[in-house]
Amino acid sequence: MIVQIIGAFIAVLSIALALGVPRKFLVYSAIVAAISWCVYLISLESGLDLVMSVFIATLVIAFISHTFARRFKAPVTVFLIPGILPLVPGVGTYRIVYYLIQEDGAKASFNFTQTLQVAGMIAIGIFIMDTLFKFFQKPLSKDGSCKEAGTILPQGSDNVESSAGYSPEEEKRMEQELRARAEALRKKMKEREKDGLG
Repeated sequence: MIVQIIGAFIAVLSIALALGVPRKFLVYSAIVAAISWCVYLISLESGLDLVMSVFIATLVIAFISHTFARRFKAPVTVFLIPGILPLVPGVGTYRIVYYLIQEDGAKASFNFTQTLQVAGMIAIGIFIMDTLFKFFQKPLSKDGSCKEAGTILPQGSDNVESSAGYSPEEEKRMEQELRARAEALRKKMKEREKDGLG
C-alpha cells in the first residue's frame, strides 16, 4: 500500500508540473493525490465496492482541496484536478475498447456501466463538497453581519477581509490609485484632443 501511495505522489507531482501548476503548490497537489489514493485503498480493503470507494475518496479530496484553497488563497482546481487524477477510470475505458475489439459484449457492457458509475460518483462527490463549502462560507452583508454566524463585525476592522483576500484599507488604497490613474488618463486625452484641434 505504501509503495502505491508513494507512486501516486510521484506520478501526480510530474503531471501537475506538466499541467502548469504553480511551483509553490506542486507538493500540496501531490499530497492531495496521495491522500486520495490512500483513502481509496483503505475503503477497498474495508469491504466497500469500487464505486463507493471512489465516492468516499472524492469527498476527502474535495474537502482537502477546498481547505488548501482557502489556506493558500489559490483556486480550488489547483489542488482538485491533480488530486482527482488517480481516481479517473482510465483502466475502465481501456477495458471497454479492449472487450469491444474482442467482441465480448457482456464484459464491455459491464465495464461501460462501472466506468459511468465511477465518473458519476466523482462528479457527485465534488458537487456535494463544493455546495457544503459555499453554504457554510457566505459573504458578509453590507452592515458587516456574518450571515452564517449571526454576529456583527465592526466596519473597517482589520479582521474583516473581502473574498479576494484584501483588507478594507488595502481596497481603499487600490481604489484611490485607480482613480488617480483614471484622472491622469483623462488629462492626457484632453491634451491630445486640444493638440489635434489646434
